Amino acid sequence: MNPFLDALLALDRRRSPSPLLTWYDAEGRIELSGRVYANWVIKTLNLLVEECEVEPGCVLLLPRHAHWKTLVIAHAALAAGATLAFAPGDGAAPEAADIAVCYDGETETAEGTGAELIIVARTPLALHALDVPTGAVDWTADVRSHSDAVLYVPAASGSAQALPGLTYAAAGEWLRSDTAASRRSAVSGLAKRDFAAPLASVLRAAARGGSVVMCDTDLEASILASENVDSSGEREA
Repeated sequence: MNPFLDALLALDRRRSPSPLLTWYDAEGRIELSGRVYANWVIKTLNLLVEECEVEPGCVLLLPRHAHWKTLVIAHAALAAGATLAFAPGDGAAPEAADIAVCYDGETETAEGTGAELIIVARTPLALHALDVPTGAVDWTADVRSHSDAVLYVPAASGSAQALPGLTYAAAGEWLRSDTAASRRSAVSGLAKRDFAAPLASVLRAAARGGSVVMCDTDLEASILASENVDSSGEREA
């Protein structure tokens, strides 16, 4: 039972050219259609299973703040049956993890976890990360070489935790619970927000056929209008 994998496979079958995730930051604007988003997640799923041996019960630690690339990794980890954890703020020590996802040059977010590292370069056109510790996986360099089709995925246990406070058994209802996810919504101010809220938005949009505009700063009204965000769909992360 894995609603996240089911939603991913359904999204991939639809091959939708419509935007699912539109991302704004200082580097500009990136748009991922449903088809392209599913392709990134599937490639990442295969990387996690084949290179990192992710399986149900594996704890994967994510950075405190989201980026579209780490949102893709989070969805892929859930499709593999992993348990997600999020790096704390205020200098608190992160919890133990099997794998930790870090931004290029920011591995201090995983110090003390004993985790295998996955390094992500946020620069849009980067072909590889610049600071990859020995033994770490360079997601930016490696992900493109993986298959576009879902290969072996171990079965997730319904009683296992997917997100803090959410089991895989309850995830299907959770994905369907936000009716606004079927429209075009917006989540802004991500540089000041925790990872969990934007992750919920993109997971629900992928499951319900909606789309979401995200920005690491506050979105201006002109951008919301140009992106055709539903008037009731703007929300804080």
